[in-house]
Amino acid sequence: MFEESDAFRKADHPLVGPRLERWGGFLWINFDPAAPDLRHYLGDLPDRVAAWHADEMTLVSHKTYTAEANWKQYYENFSDPYHVPFVHRSSLSFKPVTRRQLHDPAIYRGNYIMHRAWFEGTRGVLQGEAAFPEIPIPAEDRGTFYPWVYPSAGMGFAIDSLFCVQIFPEG
Repeated sequence: MFEESDAFRKADHPLVGPRLERWGGFLWINFDPAAPDLRHYLGDLPDRVAAWHADEMTLVSHKTYTAEANWKQYYENFSDPYHVPFVHRSSLSFKPVTRRQLHDPAIYRGNYIMHRAWFEGTRGVLQGEAAFPEIPIPAEDRGTFYPWVYPSAGMGFAIDSLFCVQIFPEG
């Protein structure tokens, strides 16, 4: 019955559509019409991971689970490589890391934090399991690059794959 109202005009209260952009094989939604475009928001991240050609990859596995934890702590844990030798002793730690790099905002520019671990081969599968073929990336990128895009998308660019972690806080 809006057409009959003198107090409410639809033209004065339009619905604002979200902005939808693609990058890295993912769809990114932004509800803020005044926000910068995704490329500007991500800064140098797209260029840093261009060698993986993520937009050409195919999803081969998907898992959903509930973490009974503070979502911010889960986020912090993802960006902390120091726990790996202890917490993941029987899984991720079977490949020795030759070098690590933590986020330096003077080097990595954009709305993300990161850490990087260099090692040979993949840490994406346990020893003896089948791995994906290696991606032809530059030698300086061998290992895994872990950017976390604010506020809730974590990624791992590995020698043979890309994985993504998305957090949906429930409290």
